[in-house]
Amino acid sequence: MKKSRLLFMGLAIASGVIAWMLTGNDPPPPEPAPAQSNQPAAPAVELEDVLVAAHNIEVGVAVNPEDVSWIQWPRSAVTDAMIVRSRTPDAVADIKGTISRSVIYEGDPLRRDKLIKSQNAGYLSTILPEGMRAMAINIDAGGSTSAGGFVLPNDRVDIILVGQDDDGGKPGDMSAQTIMQNVRVLAIGQNIQEKNGEKVVVGSTATLEVTPRQAEILTLSQRKGQLSLVLRSITERKGDKTDVAQDSGRPSPSLTIIRFGTASTMGKR
Repeated sequence: MKKSRLLFMGLAIASGVIAWMLTGNDPPPPEPAPAQSNQPAAPAVELEDVLVAAHNIEVGVAVNPEDVSWIQWPRSAVTDAMIVRSRTPDAVADIKGTISRSVIYEGDPLRRDKLIKSQNAGYLSTILPEGMRAMAINIDAGGSTSAGGFVLPNDRVDIILVGQDDDGGKPGDMSAQTIMQNVRVLAIGQNIQEKNGEKVVVGSTATLEVTPRQAEILTLSQRKGQLSLVLRSITERKGDKTDVAQDSGRPSPSLTIIRFGTASTMGKR
């Protein structure tokens, strides 16, 4: 092989090596700049530690530290009734021995109005709102005067008085008059709550939540005749207000008279 051809081949190989070295050491292309968003960044959500029920807490049971826990809650959703760690850091210790006035479900925030401290008081006295009284009236144990036994604690009822007609009727004539409406039932017999959705056993008494004046009316009405409880629909409840026909001391404007099996409505004189 001629020297000139060898020289040419050597130059070609050298040129290829130099080209490969140059292309292999080139810096990588720059990364594309991130796309600019027109949406402003979402503000950080401020949180508060709120005291909640660690499990379902039934009515009338003592609440202890193991029954509650702290969870984070959006500050914008915190209300004054909630128990917040920043305001009451010793809340877990403070609630020890308090009694629940209503059912508190797992994960629900605890509220001061649902708890009461009363070590020596009975259950009913702890759940009664201020100014209210608990009064028991006689009912038929078979349920004939309490909607067939389907009246349960925390239901609301109307109360009807059935007795002798004192408005000029003949002897033996009967009258039926609604004396109270929307009355809260606290207990039936010794049962103060419904158990796992099952109907409680019917007792011979119903304990009602009334004002002192309403208690007087009920006491007098029991002497005049038989009291019956009429269950109200949950859609017809009027909050916590109880309407009393005779609360002002005046008779009800109308009543139903039953004569010889025929009912008629007439005004009271």
